[in-house]
Amino acid sequence: GRIDPRFRHLRGILVDVFYDHFLALHWRRYSPEPLDAFTARVYRALAEHQHLFEPPLSWVAPRMAAQDWLGSYASVEGIEELLARMAGRLSRPTPLAEGGAELRRLYPRLEADFAEFLPRACRYAAGLGPTATRTPADSGHT
Repeated sequence: GRIDPRFRHLRGILVDVFYDHFLALHWRRYSPEPLDAFTARVYRALAEHQHLFEPPLSWVAPRMAAQDWLGSYASVEGIEELLARMAGRLSRPTPLAEGGAELRRLYPRLEADFAEFLPRACRYAAGLGPTATRTPADSGHT
């Protein structure tokens, strides 16, 4: 992997968060709905269903909306804040909060990886639908 081995088991978390950043940053390429309209719709749905959530989501969801966490993912600073919040919730010290520096260090390569990954993931997900006909190429087997 591209991400420094010192992050060990956190590398998957970092890739997920980094890809959230690139999705938010390039949202217009992937959705006709503006990002702010999408996030507002998500926040409304969270508020409407908050009574169904167990802690900690019931506590976090209102803060997500008030601070526009989803919209903030489009900036590297927003990702750094997210990683710092995540690191603060962990019971043991980890280098997770340092992930922003890793994003900055690998930015062009990670962005290229994301640009290759997302269309493939969308094609794969579309092939999982109930009426889809899967071929060996869809599943990655030749």
